[in-house]
Amino acid sequence: MKNTKLLLSSLVACAAFSSANAATITWEDYDITSNVSEVLTTGTIVEAVNLTSTQQVAATPTLTFAGTTFTSTGAILNNNYNTDAWADTVTGGTAADQAGYQSFLDYVDFSLNQGSGSAFTVDTFTGLTIGQDYVFQAWYAMADTETRTMTLIGDAASTDSNILQAGEYAIGTFTADAVTQDLIIQSSQSGIRFTGYQLRAVPEPSAYALIAGCFGMAFVASRRRI
Repeated sequence: MKNTKLLLSSLVACAAFSSANAATITWEDYDITSNVSEVLTTGTIVEAVNLTSTQQVAATPTLTFAGTTFTSTGAILNNNYNTDAWADTVTGGTAADQAGYQSFLDYVDFSLNQGSGSAFTVDTFTGLTIGQDYVFQAWYAMADTETRTMTLIGDAASTDSNILQAGEYAIGTFTADAVTQDLIIQSSQSGIRFTGYQLRAVPEPSAYALIAGCFGMAFVASRRRI
């Protein structure tokens, strides 16, 4: 049984995303990867990153799916480990309807250099517009051999908690109150793993609320079928 988990909470310190530099991110409920339609396309893309092995960067410098081009990198997490040999057995998500999205889910970038509880700044988004609404989508799709969780937090007051299985994504929103926004990972296990992310500027809160509501209804419907 594969025990990779993703946990949205500020109380369980595992792999944490926080906005140490700027606004609070409010996270929606998680969902399990299934097809390319779950990739957000609302608004305007700010940044889209595919974290992968260094070998895969050379083979596939970009991946395009859902109308968005994700730039591949294996250098964000220091001392990243080649996952090519693991690809067939360590995939954590399913998106058979679109080869680009499946390839995105099939690889991760990770570091063996960070110890348990250590924090690492994955990215600092710059050039943001103060007062602008943004939506953030993050993926963690690695089936691990040990229990591993992730915590997505906006600040110390965030308590939205859900346990996930391998192959999930989470969506968060924030209104920029500075021109920069940090993305920080903290891991309860030694080493950090991450699949990829995108940041988009959304036109207005009501537009995103409608999209988030649709995702929520789809999630409830899928849960009822289980």
